[in-house]
Amino acid sequence: GVQGISGGSITTLLYGGSVKVIPFPNSQVMPFIEVGGGAYRATASDLELEDVLTNEMEGANGPVLLTSGGLDYGINDSWNVYVKFNYYMSFDENFTPGDLVRGAADPPAEGGSLQFGSLVLGLTFKI
Repeated sequence: GVQGISGGSITTLLYGGSVKVIPFPNSQVMPFIEVGGGAYRATASDLELEDVLTNEMEGANGPVLLTSGGLDYGINDSWNVYVKFNYYMSFDENFTPGDLVRGAADPPAEGGSLQFGSLVLGLTFKI
């Protein structure tokens, strides 16, 4: 049997820019949408199953589309607090995290696109 499992982590670096649209910029509560683009680079450390096998995963990179929606709340003239949900979607079909967990006899995973979301709570200071 398998004595130990290690590795298997995926690291993703995102970089790009976006445009934020605030329909009611002078109100205390300001809903907004954000659209942007950029690129990503994903690398992985291989999953090692002690005494059995080592699964390998190739790195991947490609363009990314970002869409966000959120709410900005003005605390006072200098400080705002905001919450937003980001959704990232790549257009590269080579992202295969399934290769990290496949068995030794299984065929390699088919490529897919990197997609994930994040919820952000932040604080803004206006100069």
